[in-house]
Amino acid sequence: MNRIKIAYFVVALFAVTLTFTFWNHRQVFAQTLEPPKLQGFTLNEIRFDESEGGKKPTPQIPKSWRFVGVSNGEKSNSNNLWFQDSSGNIYMFQGFTDGPTFIINENVGELHATN
Repeated sequence: MNRIKIAYFVVALFAVTLTFTFWNHRQVFAQTLEPPKLQGFTLNEIRFDESEGGKKPTPQIPKSWRFVGVSNGEKSNSNNLWFQDSSGNIYMFQGFTDGPTFIINENVGELHATN
C-alpha cells in the first residue's frame, strides 16, 4: 500500500470513530435529561405564582444546593422550602398548594452565613 491509501484509510477510520463517539454521547446525554418515570403517579411541574400575570419560567434551583427541610407557612396550605448553598447561606422559598400543584412565590428569603 502506498502512503496515500494509508492516509485515506486512517482519515476514514478516524471519521467513523468520531461519528460513533458523538452519536453515542448524544444518546447518553438524551437519556439523562428524561424525567423519571414513576408508576402510579402523575408528575406536575412546580410553577411560580401566575395569579398576577402571564406564564413565567419554571424555577431552577442549583444542583449544588443542599435541601435542608420544609416548614409550615404562615397561611393554611403553605410551606417553606429551605436550601443551603456551598458557602453556607440559607435560602427560603415560600409556596402554597392549589389542588394537586405546588406554586412557588417569586420572592426568596436569604440568610447570610457568618464567616
